[in-house]
Amino acid sequence: MQDRSQNRIALLSAEGVGKHIDGPSGRLDILNDVSLEVNTGETVAISTTRQNHMHDGSRNRIALLSTAGVGKYVEGPSGRLDILNDVSLEVNAGETVAITGASGSGKTTLLGLLAGLDLPSRGSVRLDGQKLETLDEETRARLRLRNVGFVFQSF
Repeated sequence: MQDRSQNRIALLSAEGVGKHIDGPSGRLDILNDVSLEVNTGETVAISTTRQNHMHDGSRNRIALLSTAGVGKYVEGPSGRLDILNDVSLEVNAGETVAITGASGSGKTTLLGLLAGLDLPSRGSVRLDGQKLETLDEETRARLRLRNVGFVFQSF
């Protein structure tokens, strides 16, 4: 699949993927309507859309974590190095999302941005409804304490 307008080649793409298991308590949605695209030279971009049904039958989207057009780059002796480019995702209450990709594709950088450990070069990250790039380090640390848990690779 080639997007000729931006001359990018999608190495992997999926749209509307879901996974559930049926257990003694009923159906458990593990993934619901997940879309992703992995392009040459880019990291994984994940977006999920899910509407939660309320008791009154209405629908309400509860985004606990979201990004819009997030990018991260660093300046080096050879010029600018783009680590992440235009990553948008939404994780709603009750959803689990896995971020996968090749070594060096920006997964760890993305996780640092999602947790507010680093700030994006462009775009926006929201955690529990708050734009992380507008908060100082102390406020981000308090938000992280209430909302983020880490399991390290060497665990």
